[in-house]
Amino acid sequence: MNNKNTLAEESLSSYLTKLVDRAPGIQAAAITDKDGAIILKVVGRGISEEEAHNFFASTFSVALEQASKLKMGKARSILSFYEERLVYHVDHSPLILSFVGLPNANVGILQSFMEDVKHALNPLRESLLLSMEE
Repeated sequence: MNNKNTLAEESLSSYLTKLVDRAPGIQAAAITDKDGAIILKVVGRGISEEEAHNFFASTFSVALEQASKLKMGKARSILSFYEERLVYHVDHSPLILSFVGLPNANVGILQSFMEDVKHALNPLRESLLLSMEE
């Protein structure tokens, strides 16, 4: 990996870490492709790497497709509440952003950041789109 890619990865990692730190109750974040391959992840306090990884699954893209069949337009995100966690997946095709947190996490704050997050990820998104065309 060249220095430019390493710098970009460190920059995105730092950005995700700050985002996780700023959203109360959010414990982990990941950027994956539509197949669930992890491009970048950040795991904070209160959750293990393994536990966080279980929530960054490729099944989100299938669930998103199914939700879009409800004839209300294309689904942009899915928020799931579990007994001990919540999971918030956001479509930024071909990227998927996933966030894992406590059931009482402040998802509203996370949602308010989302346009800025997508904007920050646009260079990575565009690069991935270009590589898919080749």
